[in-house]
Amino acid sequence: MTVPSAGARRRVYLDTQQWNHFVDSASPNEIGIPLDLIEEAAAAGLIEIIGSLPLLEELIGASNSKPAKFRAMRALFFRLVGNRILQPLNIRHIGEATTGGLMPVAGRFLPRDTRRGVERMARQGADLKAVSAEVWGVGDRSRRRERENLVSATGRIAALGLDPSIAVADWYSGAPTDEWVQDFVEAGVREGRIAPDLSRGTGYEQFPSLWLLTSYRLARMKLAIADGRGIRRSDQYDAEHCASGGYVDHFVTDDKAFGETLTAIERLPFAWFTSADFTLTLENAL
Repeated sequence: MTVPSAGARRRVYLDTQQWNHFVDSASPNEIGIPLDLIEEAAAAGLIEIIGSLPLLEELIGASNSKPAKFRAMRALFFRLVGNRILQPLNIRHIGEATTGGLMPVAGRFLPRDTRRGVERMARQGADLKAVSAEVWGVGDRSRRRERENLVSATGRIAALGLDPSIAVADWYSGAPTDEWVQDFVEAGVREGRIAPDLSRGTGYEQFPSLWLLTSYRLARMKLAIADGRGIRRSDQYDAEHCASGGYVDHFVTDDKAFGETLTAIERLPFAWFTSADFTLTLENAL
């Protein structure tokens, strides 16, 4: 990462465990960026924190057994992110199809009234999800479902007389993202939802959010099945986090599987770092 020069504010997306670290005194010291360092860097104009609705939803969902802790984390999210909550993926996709690339700054974040409504719902949602998880044991069922999903996926491939590892690895090596994106875009055109200029192509430059979402899903499928990494309940959230990457400069995560999946993508418009590396960079910049 290049140290931001004076006046060059870097847009930073913090993964879920970073927010957890901010309010969890029991979190390992080597994991997570110190909150005071984030606040100092933001005050100095070096960084600004970007948020998204999938990130907020994941934070609320993490309130299973410690609602007070995650109420504090939710409040911190709105304080640090402010009005920089990205529009939902479907809105960005329509906007990008219309503009032929990234949405302009004026339209890429939630409008004020919508943001206020989201904040009101978030205050209620954390408590409701906590009660639901305690009553129904959502966590245990989800982990069991993750294992069942992987067994089912590999079993279906094996039933075709193929080796799941070899078949999926070969498929991934010949699956250009632009062609997958073109299929999704053409479906949107047929349904009358978008009317883009397809002569300009269907790469990252034209459809940044959809391209990143598709790239992540393809890479994660390869790692999950061909490399036996497993199917996780957080995979969809991680894909949507990655899809926000066109609107940020830096992504910070200590999630090993997430980082490995990002590394498997041929080209990313953002740089990603562990919390330790990003902490060192901020300390040097300050």
